[in-house]
Amino acid sequence: MTEARVDIMALFGEVGAAVLNGFCPECGCPSPGPVREGQVVVCPACGCSYTVRRALGEEDRAALEKLIGHVLERFEKEHVRPLVEEDRAWFAAQLRGYAERVLEEARLIHERLGELPTRDDLEEALNRLRREIIAYIQELVERLVPKHPGLITVGRDEVRVMLEEFIPILRELGLGLLPPQPREPKVWLAYRDMRGRRRIIRVREGMIIGRSGLDVVIKDEEGRVVRKLGVQDGCVSGVHAMLVFSGGKPVLEVLTERETNTRIGHRIGDKVVEAVVQKGTYPLKDGSVITLGFTRFEVICSD
Repeated sequence: MTEARVDIMALFGEVGAAVLNGFCPECGCPSPGPVREGQVVVCPACGCSYTVRRALGEEDRAALEKLIGHVLERFEKEHVRPLVEEDRAWFAAQLRGYAERVLEEARLIHERLGELPTRDDLEEALNRLRREIIAYIQELVERLVPKHPGLITVGRDEVRVMLEEFIPILRELGLGLLPPQPREPKVWLAYRDMRGRRRIIRVREGMIIGRSGLDVVIKDEEGRVVRKLGVQDGCVSGVHAMLVFSGGKPVLEVLTERETNTRIGHRIGDKVVEAVVQKGTYPLKDGSVITLGFTRFEVICSD
C-alpha cells in the first residue's frame, strides 16, 4: 500500500475549528457546529448536556485529550493507515499543542477585550499562527529534503508530507511540527468598529495602518491589504503609520505627511489626553492612545 501524502495544515485547521466550536467535557466529541459561548449543547455522541466556554482549566484537559483522539481516529481512517503507537502518541501531542495555542489566542483576546472576540479577530489570530507554522516547516524543508527528497512539499496554504516517514525523522531529531513560542512581547491595538463592537488587532513587526478607498485597513510591508477593520475614515492616509518593535517595546512610526492628522496620548481615568504629533517615531506603552484621522486605538501590552 502506498503511503498517503497528508496535508498537515488541513488537519490543524480541523483541530482549530473543533476547539473554537466547543467540545463535550465528558467524551471530547466536537460540537455539531459553530456555537456561541454560553450556549447549551447536547452531545450527539454521549448525550451529555453542557455549556460551551472558551477557557481551558485543569478540568478540561482530559476532554481536550479525548477531542484530539476523536480527530486523529477519523483522520487515520480517511487519510492514512493507523500509525504505530509511539508515532501516534507523538502526533497526538503535536495536535494537542496546537489546540492549546488556539485556546490561548482566544483566551488572551477575551481577557484583553473584556468581551468575546469576533470571528474576524479569531481568524486573524489563527492565520498568523498558520503563517508561523508554514514558515517553520519551510525551514525544515531546506534542512531535510536534500536527504529525503519528496518527503515534504509546501504550498501557500498547505503542507503535504509522507507522514509515516516524517514523524520518525522529526522524533529522532528532537523536533516538532510547531515552531517554538516566540519571545516577543504581546501587543494589541483595541478599537471600536462602525457597529460599535470593541475589536482587537495583534501587533506584528512592520504592520502598517492605512486606508483603501474609505476603509481603514492593515497592510503588510509590501503594501498589500491583509485585513479590513470595519471602519471608514477618509482622514486616514493610504500609508498612515507603521508599528515596529525597538528593544522589545512597541514604537509607532508616523509615515503620513499630513499635519494635525495623528495624535498620541493616554488615559487619565475616563478622560483621554492627546497631543498632535508629526511624521516621526514615537514610543508606546500599555494604555497609550493613538488617533489616526478620527479612528482611535488603545495600546494593550502583555508580558
